[in-house]
Amino acid sequence: MDPSFTIGLVAIQFEKEYAQVIDYESFAYEKLDKQIQIDWECRRQLPAGFIVIVVFSLRYSAFNWVGKQIWSTNPQFFPTIILDAFHVTEDMAARGKAANFAVAKEECDKFGYNVPRTLKRITEFKEKMAKKKK
Repeated sequence: MDPSFTIGLVAIQFEKEYAQVIDYESFAYEKLDKQIQIDWECRRQLPAGFIVIVVFSLRYSAFNWVGKQIWSTNPQFFPTIILDAFHVTEDMAARGKAANFAVAKEECDKFGYNVPRTLKRITEFKEKMAKKKK
């Protein structure tokens, strides 16, 4: 399998239950004994009010019998870490627009679950555990 890594920015708006891939770039390890220098920066507009998470993931791929690249989805071969997270202010969003940065690579997607329902279940669980401690 051939290793590569991806650096990406994902914006999340918990109140409205939106997630959006802002930008990403993948780099292939051509030779593992070479030092790799990353020369990449995101030049995409950031959405105001969102939390942006910067992720780093190691990925492995191989080519199938017809020459199509297949990515491993096994969690052991797809570790991902969060490098940084920050809140996008109105000023930060305005500076991106003023600099004529491109829009995000992907449109907003609704979460696949209901955040208020999940938060309610967490609260109920905390209350239940507090009663058990008494």
